[in-house]
Formats: sequence, structure tokens, C-alpha cells
Amino acid sequence: MKVVLLCEGSTERALAPGLRLLTHRLIAGGDRIGLESHPLNGPVLRQKLRKLVDLHGSRKDVVGVIALTDVYPDFKDAEDAKKHLVNLVANCEHVKKFRAHAAQFDVEAWLIPSWTEIAKSLNVQRQPPAAQPEQINRDKPPSFYFAELYSSAKRKFSKPIAARRWFTPECLERAAEHCPQLRSLLDSILEFAGDQTLNR
Repeated sequence: MKVVLLCEGSTERALAPGLRLLTHRLIAGGDRIGLESHPLNGPVLRQKLRKLVDLHGSRKDVVGVIALTDVYPDFKDAEDAKKHLVNLVANCEHVKKFRAHAAQFDVEAWLIPSWTEIAKSLNVQRQPPAAQPEQINRDKPPSFYFAELYSSAKRKFSKPIAARRWFTPECLERAAEHCPQLRSLLDSILEFAGDQTLNR
């Protein structure tokens, strides 16, 4: 069985391998679930969402379709973003297979709990943002903090490269302890797999 992850681009797509390995670890005695990711830029994701949910939802091997969008810059917060996605697919034939999720305020928030390790790998000492990762808002989103961190090491921050390196099962599990939106995303994958959620 598979879960299809519709996401905004290459950075979000880099989540998939770590999410897949982490959910396999968390599923107790259940079948392993395939996580199939399809990147689209934000506007295209929203324009095609209804069609994509019915396309993938009609597949016999697919138990769930998840759309993941950033809050920044188009939405007020995660709840606003998720409500928008849900409204787009309200009349889809396979809406029961659908879950909406959002990274608040961008997916790099889920890298903040690994800040110390990332800074160490760059040979720089810089304190992480003081706020909880998902409370770092649109005035200066998490990706901006990482751009500054990499710049202090005289390196350019590449979102996809950083995501591929640091979105490991260990880093994602740590991030889920601090990031309710990531925890919710993991819960949806586990629910589709027929397993308990993290909120137990």
C-alpha cells in the first residue's frame, strides 16, 4: 500500500526518504507503507489538487493522498492553509482518502531542532532562534535564519541540499517533538498505514 505526498517542490520532496524510514520504524508489526512524492510548485499544486486527489485516490494501491504546502508567503497560518486545501477538494470523489497539511511557516522550521548539529558541521557557533520552530513567522521565516547561518560560514544555503542531508529519521523524530504540524503529518501517514498515531 502507498501514500502519495503532493508537495510544493524539491525541498519538501527531500522529506520523503526520511519520513518513509521513520514511519517504518514507528509502525509496530504492520506492513511497510510506500511513500510516493510528487513535487509541484505552490500555485500549480493548488490549481491541480482536485484532479490529483481523484487521480491518485482512484488507484487501488493508494490508501491516502496528502497535500503539503508552506504557510509562507500565501497563508496566515497552518490552519488557514489546510482549510484552503480542504475546500479545494471538498467535492472530490476520493476526498475520504485526503489529508491536508502545512509547514508553518516553511518546511525549514523542521530543521531548527537540528540547528546545533548543522552549525557544528559548518564549523560555526551561532545560537538558534529563541522561538519554537513553528512560531518563527513570516517576518523572518526559518529559511532566512539558515541563510544567515550558512553565510557566516561563507557558504550558500541550498534548501534542497540541506533537506536531503538533514531530514533523516532521527532529525525528523526530534523535530516532531517540537513541531506540532510535523507531528500531525506523521500521524496522518501512520493512520493511513492502519497504525496508532504519535498522539498516544
